[in-house]
Amino acid sequence: MRTMSNLSGLVAVSVLLVACASQPKEPEPDRTVPLDASNMVAAQKAGYKLVNENGRTLYCKRGMMTGTHARKETQCLTEAEWQEMRDTSRRSVETMRRTTPPKQDKRG
Repeated sequence: MRTMSNLSGLVAVSVLLVACASQPKEPEPDRTVPLDASNMVAAQKAGYKLVNENGRTLYCKRGMMTGTHARKETQCLTEAEWQEMRDTSRRSVETMRRTTPPKQDKRG
């Protein structure tokens, strides 16, 4: 009975690995380009589309929606808004790195 259980587990893991490996992955452009008026060509090459809305320059990028691997959304923000989002994300990551989780009780 134990051999059958081990075999079932091995088959399940194999199926998951094959399913993950078979997903086509579209190449992600380099999105680390700083956004400003002096490097619009580099921003466009990095995957941003420039849009003029009421005299404001918006940088739009298309990306996966949170919580899905199939649906995409386009997000358009100003240079300052993109920079604020990057700074907020960076601060969040730094905070997580500094935070140490509590010690786990090793008793079962």
